[in-house]
Amino acid sequence: SPSTGRTNSLSPLLSTSAGSQSSLQRLDLVRSLATSHGLLDELISIFDTIAFSSEELQIILNKIATKHITDKHDLQRLIASAKHDKTFERILDDTYRSQAKILAIELQAEKSRVLELTQSNADLENTIRQFQQQQHQQPNNMAQYEQMILPYQIQFRRLADENAHLQHQLHAYSMLPATINELKQQQHILNEQLRQLTIRNSALENEAAESERASKRAAEIYKKADTQKQERIEQMIADINKYKKLDKELTNFRQKYNEIDKNLNEKINEVTHQRDKLRVHCNHLKEQVEQYEQLQIKYDKLIQSKSNNSTFQIQQEINKLKAKNDELRQRNWKTMEELNKSLHEQQDNQNTKSS
Repeated sequence: SPSTGRTNSLSPLLSTSAGSQSSLQRLDLVRSLATSHGLLDELISIFDTIAFSSEELQIILNKIATKHITDKHDLQRLIASAKHDKTFERILDDTYRSQAKILAIELQAEKSRVLELTQSNADLENTIRQFQQQQHQQPNNMAQYEQMILPYQIQFRRLADENAHLQHQLHAYSMLPATINELKQQQHILNEQLRQLTIRNSALENEAAESERASKRAAEIYKKADTQKQERIEQMIADINKYKKLDKELTNFRQKYNEIDKNLNEKINEVTHQRDKLRVHCNHLKEQVEQYEQLQIKYDKLIQSKSNNSTFQIQQEINKLKAKNDELRQRNWKTMEELNKSLHEQQDNQNTKSS
């Protein structure tokens, strides 16, 4: 995770600072002792494997400083008394070789430390870039903002602790003799590191403030979204109640429609039955009309055969038959019109029902 990566990138920085301090103490120890290579390696191994407390390291440094002063006086007396002694030259040569070895070790440690600081710087820049990208993407909830801010807060506290440690280390280095070039270089490096870390701390503080502002904006957005969501829920509830009311009205309408359809079917059946009866009656009337027409023919023949006395009586009967015939025809036409009207109404009702 990003927080784990930042923790891993910070821990080498702290360990490197402690290692640099230990290497400087080893350098002072070696320069103060003109001994064989075996004793030198053993002392280096002791300092690499054993973790000393601050008080123990201070006691060791005091003894080394005292020993350094004593050895320096002894060395000066030895140089004055035996300038051409080969043994003294060999001792000096061993001492210089030991110092060169320690300087090479220290140089390698400084190179490793520079690489670790470069990697730590790259990790921090990648983390800041990821944070900026995530900030522009507007996270989906407040928990993501809090998770994003928390690693930076932890990193900020660790950087603050590291700054305090570096300032303490810088103060300790400033108390050492100013004529040592290695200490001056180390002090310059630490000052540069402190300046870079101060810049990074300022950038992280700005990013943390920006994250807090983004969190507030997100909270406002979520609050507004919750309000709109509540309004939509209330509107949906009102729509559901409206739909329930419409469904109830539709159910009542369907019941009324079924009742009307049932009554209409009954009326259609009744009209159909009346139509059948009227058709039978119409056929019967047609038969009667045919009979009356035949009777009229017979009466016409009788008129020609009988005398004038009986003509008036026959004419009256004929007129009665004609009147009755006309009445039957009118009834027949009226019945047919009612039948056609009923058929049209039945067809219209069927069309309305099908639609």
